[in-house]
This record gives sequence, C-alpha cells and structure tokens, in this order.
Amino acid sequence: MYQVRYLSGIVAGAQSKTGVLGYVASWPMPETNRAINAYTLGAQVSNPDVRVIVRFTGSWDNEEEEKNSVYLLAERGADVITYHEDKPYAIEAAEELGLYSTGFDAVYQDYSDKFLTAALFNWSVVYEKILVDYLSGRANFSKSYWLDISEEAVLLYTYSPLVKTPTRALVSGEKGRISGKNDVFSGEIRDNAGILRCERDECISDEELFNGMKWLAEGVEVYE
Repeated sequence: MYQVRYLSGIVAGAQSKTGVLGYVASWPMPETNRAINAYTLGAQVSNPDVRVIVRFTGSWDNEEEEKNSVYLLAERGADVITYHEDKPYAIEAAEELGLYSTGFDAVYQDYSDKFLTAALFNWSVVYEKILVDYLSGRANFSKSYWLDISEEAVLLYTYSPLVKTPTRALVSGEKGRISGKNDVFSGEIRDNAGILRCERDECISDEELFNGMKWLAEGVEVYE
C-alpha cells in the first residue's frame, strides 16, 4: 500500500496551491507512519517545499473527531486532505469544505472532481496468491505476504479530470521506477528531526518498514 500512497502523494503535491497537505490518522505506529512517510516523499517529488500536517485522532473510527481534524487542518492551510482510518469521514469533510482529497482503501461513493484519486488494495490478487499457495501446499502463514505494485496487488483509482497530464506522466514514471529495484524508501531519507534514516545507496528493509518505522519523514509536522 505504501507504494500507491507514494503515487497519490505525487498527485496531491502537484494539485496543492498552498503547499500544505492535511493527513488524518489514527495513531503513530509503523503502519500509519509508513503510509504518511510514503505520501510525503511522493508529494515532495512534485512539490519539493510541501508540508504534510498530520493529526492523530487516537481512534480508527470516530466520525466527529475525524471531521473536526479536517476543519483544523484546513485552518492551518491544508488544501488537500487524505486519511488513514477505517471510514472516509475525512473525505466527506473535505468535500463539504471544497478541498481536494485523495482516498484510501476503498471508494465508497461518488465524490466531486476534487476527489483526485485513491490508493487502493486489489484484494482479488492478494486472495488468489494466498489461496494458490494454500492449495499447493506452499503456504507459510508465519510469514507476511509483501505483494507490490508490480504484481498489481495495489493500484491507483481513476484520476479526477482535474489531475493534469504532466502530473499523470510524473506518476507513470515514478511507478516504473519503484516497480524495479528502486523502492519508495531508497536513497537518502531524513526524518523530521534531521536524522539520516537511509543512505544514498541504501534501501530500507521490509522488516524495518513493517515493525520499526517509528519516525516521520522530513516535511511532516504533527498537529499540536
């Protein structure tokens, strides 16, 4: 999922007029941090000076708190909103405020053209892989499955008409790059305290991404 989060971040960064993106998330932990960092790194490809302001709600499903987070982030200048929660309350609030947005996990209804795209799982690919392994005796459920964009296990939802041709081309180029040996989390990466987390010729391991990412990337601010 972090690979298409990265690509949706490119779209968000290109669309933003204020250079501020708002991100509503549950708790700071490797899963959410991984997504926030990928989104930020993508946004920096299309908008190097972009800032991503994250508001943690302390819940996976709290409509009032998630919508209120969008209002607060908008007050800080965010004009593109995304989220990492169970339901798209943040998108609904963005629509109400006339903000751009990028979705996550599923698309529940038709939104305006300001809904730019979404980072989605392609569950049929995931289930087929697991079931084929199980039926052929190759399943090992003590290990995690890391199915990626090259296997079409994750994808971007259809673009809004507002997403311009140069942005689409940039996403296409970066999709090709990260489908090869150069992952999203490769090359020089610093956290938001200035600490070097990945060297120029390194790639962060799956183990670190899955269990150890307790930091946020340069360009990320936590709403206080």
